[in-house]
Amino acid sequence: MSAFRIPILAVVLATSAGLLIGAAPAPQEGDLKKTVHEIAKHLRKADKDKAEAKTAHELAVKTGKGIQETTELMAMFKLRDKGGLGVGAPNTVSSMRDGIDALIREMARNVPPVVLKDVAALEDMGYMIAAMGAIVDAKGPPKGADAKAAKLWHEYAHEAHVQGLAFAKVVASKDAAKIKLAAYKVNNACGGCHAFFK
Repeated sequence: MSAFRIPILAVVLATSAGLLIGAAPAPQEGDLKKTVHEIAKHLRKADKDKAEAKTAHELAVKTGKGIQETTELMAMFKLRDKGGLGVGAPNTVSSMRDGIDALIREMARNVPPVVLKDVAALEDMGYMIAAMGAIVDAKGPPKGADAKAAKLWHEYAHEAHVQGLAFAKVVASKDAAKIKLAAYKVNNACGGCHAFFK
């Protein structure tokens, strides 16, 4: 089994380095953060409006094809004070959990009651994971990846996307057991990818 060195999501997703198709410039970090939020916003509306799903997909593809390296994308999962997107308003969950990776890993083990006080923030987190999974999928595997590695890349990225959406939808229930399972599936998808693409 081949191993590839890529920047770590430490979670999805998330979630990458690769085949460049087209000549679009790689987004700058600030722009990339805005784009992830924008894709997540469209995904949130996608169940009620198929045009939103199409827009989210097109934006994810365009973004993925414009990324040469995934360092900045993977950094989104870090704690907010380390350059990550964070979860909700700053320090509302706690500085120790104020990052997608840290919070998903914790919720996969146990769902602290405090995090359920901001369901909207958790929903946003799920949609951002889904957005990043879609971007990673569109970007494609590392250059030189064989057919097996490429297949795994797309499977893991797609799974991070799917499980991110599932997590976003289940948090409204405030059912700790269901949320824990959803977080576990997100963590498993992302961790599986990073176990192979080191």
